Formats: sequence, C-alpha cells, structure tokens
Amino acid sequence: ALAALQPALGCWSPIRDWNVRRAQSAAYLTDQGFPVSAETRDYSINAGIWGVTIGGRETHDSWGYPPEAAWPTTTAPEQAPHEGTELVIGFRGGLPVALDGEELPALELVEALRARAAAHGVGRGIHVGDTILGIKGRIAFEASAAAVLVPAHRELEKLVLSAAQRFHKSQLGDLYGAMLHEARHFDPLMRDIEAFLDSSQARVEGSVRVFLRQGRLEVRGVRSPFSMMAPELARYGEENALWDGRDAEGFSTIYGTQQLLSGLAGRRGSEETKA
Repeated sequence: ALAALQPALGCWSPIRDWNVRRAQSAAYLTDQGFPVSAETRDYSINAGIWGVTIGGRETHDSWGYPPEAAWPTTTAPEQAPHEGTELVIGFRGGLPVALDGEELPALELVEALRARAAAHGVGRGIHVGDTILGIKGRIAFEASAAAVLVPAHRELEKLVLSAAQRFHKSQLGDLYGAMLHEARHFDPLMRDIEAFLDSSQARVEGSVRVFLRQGRLEVRGVRSPFSMMAPELARYGEENALWDGRDAEGFSTIYGTQQLLSGLAGRRGSEETKA
C-alpha cells in the first residue's frame, strides 16, 4: 500500500527485522518508563474504533478459549442484566445515523452503541481466517457495535434490495473485505466495487429494532419508506393483485422446463447406454 503511493519510500519493520519477542519489548518499554502490565505480557490486546482484538496462548490452537480476565470491554454474558434492552437504530444511505431516535455523528453513535451492547455481553467472538501468507490465523475479538450494526443493516437490506442486488453485494462484499485485509486498498478494482456498493445503499434507509440480552442479539422489526413488502398488492400464500392462479400455473410450467429436459436427457442416455 505504501509503495502504491510513494514507491521511493522505505519501510522499516524493527520488530520483524530484529525478531523482537513480546517479553523483550515489554522489558524495554518498562525500562523507558512505560510499564507493561502482566496481563498484556500474556495477551496481545489491540483496541480501535471498531473494537478490540485479543491474541494469546488460547488462540494459538483451534480448541482453546480465553479466560474471563482476557476480555477487556464486555460484560460476561451470564453476568449481564437478565431483562435485556431494546434499541432502535436509524439508517440513511446504508449508514447508521440515529440511536433511539437521536441523530448522532458516526463516531459518537458507534461509541454509544458499543457501550450499551458491551454492558449486555454482546460482541464477543473468535475468528478463524486465512492469512495472505497461506496459514490459518485465529483471534478473539470484542466488537459490540459491529455485532449490532451488521445484522441490523443486513435485515434492512433484505427489505429494500432485490434478490439479485443482495446476492451480488454479498459476493463483492466478501471480495472487497479480503482485498482490504491483504493491503490492496489501492488496487483499481476496489474503486469499481465501491461504486457498486455505494449505489446499492441508495435505498437502505429506515429503522431497525433490536433486542440485546446476555450476549445474544435479536432483530425484532424493520421498516423503511423504500420497503419492497407491499401488503396492499401481495401477501405470501394468498391471492394478490399482481397475478392469479393461471399465471402461477404457466410460470411453473416454464420455470421447470430445463429441469424436465435434463431429466429426460438423463433417462434417455441411460437407456441407450444399456442397449
């Protein structure tokens, strides 16, 4: 990524190049007046706007699970309030803009949502992924705001996007995330994908009602001025104003034609082979 912007600049990586171990870096920082807690010596804890990643001995294999003390920001689900809480998140252009009816700047909204969800034990998880070096990586994380926003946003998309939009957005979203993770932000393809993603979010506007309780999240309702649900025209499983039974019969006949032909060809080929 640096080379794409300034190819003449060098890149220094002292921890990698000098093979510095965690104990060595902790001792050096302590000597320089920046004491490192014993907890941090055992675990690599990296905090950012979106959440916290936690690496340690339990994440080095696929069976271990970090102890309670290793989770710095979330309440243990079994200790969270039993009654739970309900939140309403407002979206505009695919982005969260309001929490419980109050419009907030993006950073303030994420921080407020993170605090409320973390208090209910929501956001803990362990991710296993493929690294660009070809090995499997495993990391624990706390991402309380993301754990609420992602399923809420997905449910709103279900209401306002077409089936084809949702399918291709899912495929391109996975590709975009993988390329970003591999430091290929400046590949021209990223701008092409961004154009599609931005376009897909034009109608992702509305409110999503979610319920948080002891580490679990439930999306309870969603509404949008761009909703594609039209109860005045059609209800699933009942008659509607868009088509009648004759239309359905004709559609079913045409829709199944290729499977019918494939089945006939298979049986015919099997009979000819036996003969």
